[in-house]
Amino acid sequence: MVPENTLVIDTSGGGQLVGLGPAAPLVTDYGDHPITQAFGDGRSFFPVVRPLQIREVSNITETPLLFTAQNSHAQPVTKGDIAVDPNKAPEGPFAIGVALSRAAVVTAPNSSDSPAAESRMVVIGTSSFATDGLFNQQLNGDVFLNSVNWLSKLDNATLSIRPKEATNRRFNMTVTQQILLMLLSLVVFPLAGLIGAGVLWARRR
Repeated sequence: MVPENTLVIDTSGGGQLVGLGPAAPLVTDYGDHPITQAFGDGRSFFPVVRPLQIREVSNITETPLLFTAQNSHAQPVTKGDIAVDPNKAPEGPFAIGVALSRAAVVTAPNSSDSPAAESRMVVIGTSSFATDGLFNQQLNGDVFLNSVNWLSKLDNATLSIRPKEATNRRFNMTVTQQILLMLLSLVVFPLAGLIGAGVLWARRR
């Protein structure tokens, strides 16, 4: 697995959903792996991400986790502002995240058994997807936390999507505001309705 010396540019406009530009590819396609199995077609964003070149290595299992959209393309890494060429032909999808595992055989002393100690690694083409500004955006935090759980070999842990915190819509009123609200709901509004009905009845006579 080798990060390429290019950046993925996504011209689909998906990055605008979270106030980002084409250098923050939108991901809705996930690999078949415990880290991402509960994501469905949910959205996550990966600013300034490099595509990963996955090479087969003996005794190592590579599972792509994150794929960019088909209408994405790669351009060389340069200093300064990122210039987007809208006429460049699409080259995607690109793999920008991969899980690696290897079962190392350890010979137990005085035993014919050879228990396997698994080594794990997760590589993502950018680290900025889990920064403060993006951690709670869509599935970004779930990608990070599920990766940590899998790397910790917590096989009994549930790797899923975190429940969204309910927005606290309660508000506190002063005693004066409570009295005013009661007067409006029990006296003013009903009285206004009766007066309006009386005026309408008088006009129809």
